Amino acid sequence: MNSQTQPIVWPGRPYPLGATWDGEGVNFAIFSESAEKVELCLFDRFGRRETHRIQIREQTDQVWHCYLPEARPGVLYGYRVHGRYEPARGLRFNRNKLLLDPYAKQIQGAMKWHDSHFGYKVGHRNQDLSFDRRDSAPGMLKGVVVDPAFTWGADAPPRTPWHSTVIYEAHVKGFTIRHPNIPPSIRGTYAALGTAPVIDHLTQLGVTAVELMPVHTFIDDRGLVERGLRNYWGYNSIGFFAPEPRYCATGNINEFKTMVKSLHSAGVEGRYAIALGPRCYTGLTKTVRNGFPVIEHVRRLLNGPIVWAPAIDGAAVISLRGGDFELTVGQDFSIGYLEHSSRSVRLYLQETFTFRVLAPEAAVPLGYHA
Repeated sequence: MNSQTQPIVWPGRPYPLGATWDGEGVNFAIFSESAEKVELCLFDRFGRRETHRIQIREQTDQVWHCYLPEARPGVLYGYRVHGRYEPARGLRFNRNKLLLDPYAKQIQGAMKWHDSHFGYKVGHRNQDLSFDRRDSAPGMLKGVVVDPAFTWGADAPPRTPWHSTVIYEAHVKGFTIRHPNIPPSIRGTYAALGTAPVIDHLTQLGVTAVELMPVHTFIDDRGLVERGLRNYWGYNSIGFFAPEPRYCATGNINEFKTMVKSLHSAGVEGRYAIALGPRCYTGLTKTVRNGFPVIEHVRRLLNGPIVWAPAIDGAAVISLRGGDFELTVGQDFSIGYLEHSSRSVRLYLQETFTFRVLAPEAAVPLGYHA
């Protein structure tokens, strides 16, 4: 797009959320229940200079959307959302802060920590009730429009039966960074995990499913950066739909897809489950898209069990790698007498159980808006 002229803007669609390239242009859609105004900000290829700021005028069911027929894959973008700043009511809209698209499929740049990222003035006497007017864009990550095209061919998850499943947990970098049989230029990357030496090792062990430690985009905590350290493990996610770029040898997110395809060809897959509350379960079951209930589309993408969970509101994606949850049964056990007759005796049995989430990142809550 020409940075000197205002781009053409069409209404677009509220679905899907995120930035979607359809071969002719890009649809942008973002949810905000309480926003009064939303602006789409486009940047140069380095993410340093804002080239366009477009007011999104269309809103459907609390989703703000527009379509740019001139936009192409590779465009960097973010949002500025206007609204009330009333912290006591939980409203902290600040148009001076660039927001990352939570549905971005690729994220560029590194977080350059500065107090301007906060909506309030750090150190102010009113603490987080104050208001910061500095622009956070210079040090903020940007979403990238991607071309989702990829030659999957006949690829499909192996769908190994549960009783035959062997799960191997691995860290993308740690697993291959010193592997002598992998080219040094790709060690510690997604590309390395798809190489023959790694796949041969996994298959010789009898592994049928790989559970990777966080591979969605995460940031280095400010405290670590200030001490010259990095977030090695990845438990500070900021983009759940975008692969972590530091593990990418080529800079192209298709590298992640190639890794998955290579592992599938060797019979190795990943494991997740999703728990759906009553409203969410009913909504996904009754809503039809492309001739099938939406829940069937979710089932195909998930490659894992879908659980009806009446005790929760919304939904949660749950890791099945093992070791993230603990259930203790029978710490307190009692049995006692209730009543009797000439033919029977009624006793009561009471047993306690405790359920603990050992790794909060293994259960990701999802909101549901009917």
